[in-house]
Amino acid sequence: MPPVPPEKLLIVDEKGSHIRHYILGPYNEGATINITCISTGGRPLPKVQWWYENKVINNTSLILSDKRVKNTLVLHRLERKHLKSVFTCQAANNNVTIPISASITLDMNCK
Repeated sequence: MPPVPPEKLLIVDEKGSHIRHYILGPYNEGATINITCISTGGRPLPKVQWWYENKVINNTSLILSDKRVKNTLVLHRLERKHLKSVFTCQAANNNVTIPISASITLDMNCK
């Protein structure tokens, strides 16, 4: 069977709420947050990774079912430099199909 790319990505906050308009927050400076990316579909199941500034910062995928894989990014002690930072979730299952991605921008209340 030929490979099938992942179908869609969903990014949710620590409450499981979909992040609307791809803006996360605002969170207070110093806070710790969890962001989860869930990939649906694909054969074989994809690896789900978080990227920041063109580098992989988390590549620990967890298989939820035969169609869903997730990766949770934990950001500890948010700093002023994180304001308006863009974090990208990417799902890829081989070198043949094109990976899919979704990005969120972090909004903060700075002290």
